[in-house]
Amino acid sequence: MDVRQNLTVKREAPRWLRHALIWAGVVVGALVVAVLVTGLILGSMARRQLEQAMWLPSEPPPARFVTCTTGPSESCVRESAKRASVPVAWTTPPDGFTLGWFMAVPPDSKNQTGTAFTEEHLTSADAVIELTTQPQDALTRVEGDVASTAATPRGWQVDVVELGGPETRTVSLEWASYGITYELFAAPQHTLGGAPPSTAELLQLVDRIQYAMPDSSS
Repeated sequence: MDVRQNLTVKREAPRWLRHALIWAGVVVGALVVAVLVTGLILGSMARRQLEQAMWLPSEPPPARFVTCTTGPSESCVRESAKRASVPVAWTTPPDGFTLGWFMAVPPDSKNQTGTAFTEEHLTSADAVIELTTQPQDALTRVEGDVASTAATPRGWQVDVVELGGPETRTVSLEWASYGITYELFAAPQHTLGGAPPSTAELLQLVDRIQYAMPDSSS
């Protein structure tokens, strides 16, 4: 064996070391793949949680269901109660809010549950409030169980669900009256940066709510 061949042999790593390096490379590669996959999964979960926390704004209802787009006036809510055939919750818009629409879906319409419902849709620069009589998805618009029970200043007991962070917070208040379920839902506008009223402010708003009867003038 000449000197060059002898040097070549000496430069070769032992077989066990080569095998160890190969396995180390495999392990490192697997760890990198695992980290990437975990990152993708966590990113997807975070995105889904954000989408669940953020409220997607309602589309304007079909014109045949809209009873008014200003006010609401007493004649508007009376007509809504007449169409729905149930006591309808309504309120004058809080400061900074305006009426987007007041809608009433009669019981014979082909909707999610087949029951009548009404919705008062209020908007401001920062937030959206929806007051619903017989909500079709009561306390299921956001995921989660009833978080707490609270009382309004006048003593009404309401179930409260509050989810999301400062820029994605949604609040649902649900209560029963006249044997019917009502819901007050608040969320930021679909652009980030807005904020709905606080839960305390919404509890005060519940006390301001009036009810229009289907067979009377108030």
